[in-house]
Amino acid sequence: MQSLHNKKVEEYDFNKFIKEKIRTLIKECNITDELYDELLLLCDIYFKENKFGQIHGDLHFDNIIYQDRKLILLDFEYSMAAPIDYDYRILNRYKKVPWRWAFSKTDMLTTECDYQDLMQIIIENDEELKKISYLKERLSIYEVIDLLQVYKNTHKEEILEESKKIVKELKYNR
Repeated sequence: MQSLHNKKVEEYDFNKFIKEKIRTLIKECNITDELYDELLLLCDIYFKENKFGQIHGDLHFDNIIYQDRKLILLDFEYSMAAPIDYDYRILNRYKKVPWRWAFSKTDMLTTECDYQDLMQIIIENDEELKKISYLKERLSIYEVIDLLQVYKNTHKEEILEESKKIVKELKYNR
């Protein structure tokens, strides 16, 4: 990943990009809870600094092949210039919903406990990720965005409540 992430790319206002995603989802989901206004303010802190690079954009195990002692990345249709931590938003969600990205033939073998330490292992072995300020908080905001996208499609109240819980943790741990 480092060779991909170290490619020089044109930078842009990623904080604005993230906040626009959140605002759009709030509107599309008809959310009126002021808690999400707090989340938008937190973005100004957590996304002030960004280490840009080329990212895969759809990084999960179905898009990685291990062959001849090498890892090969597949499916670059969502590749983009972005902060490198944005590439790990899906792998970070594996700890709660790994089956969402599982191959249909292995769905039944996928369990949450197999993925609990995945992001910690990735962070411990990636010097660039270790240098990112507010990495944990940024990953949490990506998780909120993912949850709001799921809520938009399902209208399951427990999904919205899970996102609120994360926002509250961000707010109070600041």
